[in-house]
Amino acid sequence: MAVGLAGVIKVPLSLLPSLQRHCLPLQRNRSSMNFHALKRKMEVSSYLLNQDSPTLSAPFRTEVVGGCEVQHRNLSYGDTVIHFVECGNVHGELVILVHGFPNFWLVWKNQFKALAEAGFHVIAPDLRGYNASSRPSGVKNYSQDCVTRDLLHLVDCCSNDQAVSMVGHDWGGVAVWAVAEICPNKLKKIVTVNSPHFDSLRSHLQRSLCQRLRSWYFVFFQLPVIPEAFLQFNRFWALRRSLRTSSLKSQCEEDINRYVEAYTSSGALTGMINYYRAAHAGYWENVGRTHVSIPVKVIWGVMDRYLDCQLANPPKDLVQDVTVRLLPELSHWPMWDDPELFNRTLLTCLS
Repeated sequence: MAVGLAGVIKVPLSLLPSLQRHCLPLQRNRSSMNFHALKRKMEVSSYLLNQDSPTLSAPFRTEVVGGCEVQHRNLSYGDTVIHFVECGNVHGELVILVHGFPNFWLVWKNQFKALAEAGFHVIAPDLRGYNASSRPSGVKNYSQDCVTRDLLHLVDCCSNDQAVSMVGHDWGGVAVWAVAEICPNKLKKIVTVNSPHFDSLRSHLQRSLCQRLRSWYFVFFQLPVIPEAFLQFNRFWALRRSLRTSSLKSQCEEDINRYVEAYTSSGALTGMINYYRAAHAGYWENVGRTHVSIPVKVIWGVMDRYLDCQLANPPKDLVQDVTVRLLPELSHWPMWDDPELFNRTLLTCLS
């Protein structure tokens, strides 16, 4: 949901009403909630009827990341390939770590060792459009249905028929919220990291000019071609600057170079930006409309410059079993800012 480009480019204030118009919530009443609940059931039925016999590759590469050995594997179904790294106890409880924009699996590098040593089986995928996963063309291929289907296939192939925990940051958190609404029976709990419940975000955008100003990039990313050209300019200068300055702890040059390598993949920038375009086009309109019945843990870095701290609290009528843990001195990327504190908090949430 957030992007560390504020201050790098200015957006005309005249565009902000467009942001409000396209992000306004539908009036939530009993009939609309029942309608979205029915659509959710239809999505589940579609997922169950259209399983594409996903297959897992054998590990094809091993490396040490953050002091932990991880293996690279692929999940394949139809024309889609989802790359992921794996570590920890393959017989332990499965935890799936889902990144956001503009990251990929490497954003969790400081969490792998802690989770593996705690006995968890850990998987961190590249979302479609990112890094080594498929980067299909067309905005509709970045819809809620497509992204959640990828994650549900991972669960089916790797969970040993046990409920799993999902941890999502930023856009990854939005996807995790969606999975919790579609197939709660497959999840033990979810943990969201600086990723607001979509109903809260819609409502807050309606009433908060400050949040609309913070979210200017939602509008910028609707433009054709220009966002990609801007991000690619001068060897991804804006994204490099973001990785160095948008969190409290700058990324090392080795990691920044790995990010740049991921950005240079054909279609990668468009794939990443297409999540915002898909949201604008209505392909994520159903997320945040129905009840979440499983336990929810929220970790929130209070010094997030892109999302108001009020968004840490999901709506009580839709999410009743929730615990919010605020980290006052950390930013939008708390897993980078203070890995030790974040890992303690995450392990508490998962216990």
